[in-house]
Amino acid sequence: MLSKRILSIIKQAAGLSVDYLVVAGGGGGGNYYYGGGAGAGGFRTSFGAGNVNGGNTALEPSLAGSLNTNYTVTIGAAGNAGSSGQSSQLVLASTITTTGGGAGGTQGTGFPGGSGGGGANYPSNYNGGAANTSPVQGFSGGNAVNSTYNAGAGGGGAGEIGRGGAATAALGGKGGNGQVSLITGVSTHYAGGGGGGLNRNTTHFTPQGGLGGGGNGAGSSTIAANGTSNSGGGGGGGSHASFGTGNGASGGSGFIILRYPAIYTITLGTASVSSLNTLVTGDSNFKYTNLTGSGTFSFTQ
Repeated sequence: MLSKRILSIIKQAAGLSVDYLVVAGGGGGGNYYYGGGAGAGGFRTSFGAGNVNGGNTALEPSLAGSLNTNYTVTIGAAGNAGSSGQSSQLVLASTITTTGGGAGGTQGTGFPGGSGGGGANYPSNYNGGAANTSPVQGFSGGNAVNSTYNAGAGGGGAGEIGRGGAATAALGGKGGNGQVSLITGVSTHYAGGGGGGLNRNTTHFTPQGGLGGGGNGAGSSTIAANGTSNSGGGGGGGSHASFGTGNGASGGSGFIILRYPAIYTITLGTASVSSLNTLVTGDSNFKYTNLTGSGTFSFTQ
């Protein structure tokens, strides 16, 4: 059995390898008359098994880091109602950037983004916005359609396209589910799309946001819900101004999670966190840090 000191020397000689999950801010839902749900912030990661990146694409390579070097993160802000989210960025040996989620459509098409915003359902049926393709980071927003359960279409999520109308209330205007990550050791969805706003002329229901922080769309008597903070989730779409449910909701802000060998420690400069140097659940050989505010940090040993 090798001593901890020898293992430390071996790992340091091999260099500091860092895995990451970078998620941008979610978009804001469309306003009024069955607005589209917003798209989730773009999702890029180097950690997992198989195709668990945004848009169900292949993982990206880990990044090399150095000790006692200042690195920069930018955490994307959420979009307000009718506006798209902002990009997140990690600057290490390479730069990883994700695109903010597209806003839901307001009496029009959804906006493009990391995941696209859903199309509005009034005064016509509008298409969803496209997902970013350079690289792929999520799915497009849904296209609004006439069906048994009409609503503005759901915003795209990192793991699934948004829905338009549907034959069942559970799927009408549903936001696309986010992608699952195990980077902290706990299986968690991130970057879900927002639900579209309900067309009140159909049977009442509440369009659901996608798993991973997507906000619900405005329902028969409920206002649209914001995307969850630091999830990259899209905001829900608005419904009908006459009933006080017309406004779309804001998205959820982005975040960056770093995973690295437990012999190293992150020291904060100006960045802020929700978790700092926490042991990965089920694997004490690694730590993770969840960065939720822009700024600088460094690695020490």
